Amino acid sequence: MHQSKIIDLLRNLTPKEIKRLNLFFESPFFNKNKKVALLFHSITSDYPEFSSKKIKKEHLYQKIYPNSGFSDKRFSYLVSDMQKLVESYFIHSGIEKVEGWSNYILLQKLAEIEAEKSYKSASKDAAKSITNRKTKDASHYYDSFLFHSIENEQYYRMRKHAFDAHLQSAIDNLDIYYLSTKLKYCCEIANRRNIINEKYEFRLLDEIILYLRENPSEDIPAIRIYYLILLTLLDGDNESHFEDLKRSLIRSSDKFTKSEARDMYAYAQNYCIKMSNKGIRKYLHELFDLYSTALEKEILFDGRYLSPFTFKNIATLAISIHKFDWVERFIETYKDRIRVRFKENAYKYNMAMLHFAKGQHDRALDLLNSVEFTDIVYNTGAKSLLLRIYYEKKEWEALYYFIDSFRMFLKRNKHINTSQKLQLKNLLNYCRRLTRIQKGESSKIEKLRKEIDQNKQVAFSSWLREKLDELE
Repeated sequence: MHQSKIIDLLRNLTPKEIKRLNLFFESPFFNKNKKVALLFHSITSDYPEFSSKKIKKEHLYQKIYPNSGFSDKRFSYLVSDMQKLVESYFIHSGIEKVEGWSNYILLQKLAEIEAEKSYKSASKDAAKSITNRKTKDASHYYDSFLFHSIENEQYYRMRKHAFDAHLQSAIDNLDIYYLSTKLKYCCEIANRRNIINEKYEFRLLDEIILYLRENPSEDIPAIRIYYLILLTLLDGDNESHFEDLKRSLIRSSDKFTKSEARDMYAYAQNYCIKMSNKGIRKYLHELFDLYSTALEKEILFDGRYLSPFTFKNIATLAISIHKFDWVERFIETYKDRIRVRFKENAYKYNMAMLHFAKGQHDRALDLLNSVEFTDIVYNTGAKSLLLRIYYEKKEWEALYYFIDSFRMFLKRNKHINTSQKLQLKNLLNYCRRLTRIQKGESSKIEKLRKEIDQNKQVAFSSWLREKLDELE
């Protein structure tokens, strides 16, 4: 049972979900088999570890059928019924969360049984709910479509012979839902085509873009923002698209869930990274502004937590544009918003990076030596920083020893992807070669500089170039 499908499913649920599932299994409306409920309670008594002998098949079977010999077939049927009930709970709880569907199902049933008074009351509540909703994402327009479509059906049932606006509203909301969703997926296709060599088709996209040029939909953020994101992906050299996108995000990102707004900002951030990689340095400042705004709006957080990798990206970026005071405030302010298991790694690494950038190499070294970096991203980052510190301090013996140990670490570690390994290996090779060049050896400096410039797989290449400049 320990490695079974049902255990794998239950292990990923929160304590609150387990508690609600217990109530679900106890409800005779949803579950009429008390043995299935007993099986569920027996298994979840070992939540979240699910590692004790209590959840072995034979032990569970004996508890449910105390006077019967073990039957694997009988037990499998019981587990299957339990799995189906858990999945049924997901469906029911999911419908509860999707307000538009809940309203639609309720109104449809009230109309079917001709409960006119109840229908009018529920219709009024549904209309108010849709109007007062803060988010104006694609799901808002889909829910509005469902509401107006059921209202339109009710109009026909009542055999009224007067103008009714629900039909037009249903069509309008369906159009907005379609356009916003279509554009969102086109953005994903365009983005994916830039990453992997796969062919996707943009059916009807030319017609949609032509329509939106003539009808900009500036008052509908669900369309406008994805349209602008798409233009930055398809016509990135036209920087006005990014400017329009940035303004729209600042003005309207609060019309979406935090998760969707985070994805929207990620597209804008990736555009800035792409442009800065082309050597247009102003986009590092644009990227910083995007991160600052997203922080203020709490868009970057998953619940109350900030990803340690986003934390690292922001600190690294701000250091690169010499916003040292801002970085220190950022690290101190947001360190407690990182999950406990990452907190020490994130805090000490990024503070070490800040001290290194300020030329305080001993303070950076003390921080790195005071913690064991358990996360692979922070571990490789810390080792790369140690390498540069030893070079800056001209501790050549320590540097050579460290290069060899770092190279062995890369060889043995299976969790580092091939591309990153190559970049780090090249960093080690070029760093060793740097130490063999004397100040003023122009031909050697130019030869190494040319190799670094031509090699696109080098970690911290800008630092290497900076060290070459110092040797001239």
